[in-house]
Amino acid sequence: MFEQEQIPEAHRGKWFLGCGILGVAVAGTLTWLMIQNAVPTSLALALWPTSIAAIGDPHTFTEKLFTAVITFGGQFALYGMAGLLVGSGINAIRVFLSRR
Repeated sequence: MFEQEQIPEAHRGKWFLGCGILGVAVAGTLTWLMIQNAVPTSLALALWPTSIAAIGDPHTFTEKLFTAVITFGGQFALYGMAGLLVGSGINAIRVFLSRR
C-alpha cells in the first residue's frame, strides 16, 4: 500500500578511507619531490600541513618513527575528514534530489 522510498547509501567510511589514502599518497609524493628540491616549501605545507611536525629534526629511531606517525597519520586524518565532508554533502544532495 505505502511504498518506502529508497534513500541512496552514504558510504561515508569509503569516503574517509579513500580520501585518507589519497592524502598519504600526496604526502609520499611531496616527500620524494622535496628530497629532489622540485617543489617549493610553501606548496608542500599547503598540501601537507602536518609536515610541520617534522620541523624538530628528530635524531633517534623512536623520534623519527613518532614524527612519521604524526605527519602521515595526521595527513590521513585531515584528508579523510575532508573526504567525509564531501561525501556527506554529496549524500545530502542525492537525498534531496531523490525526494523531489
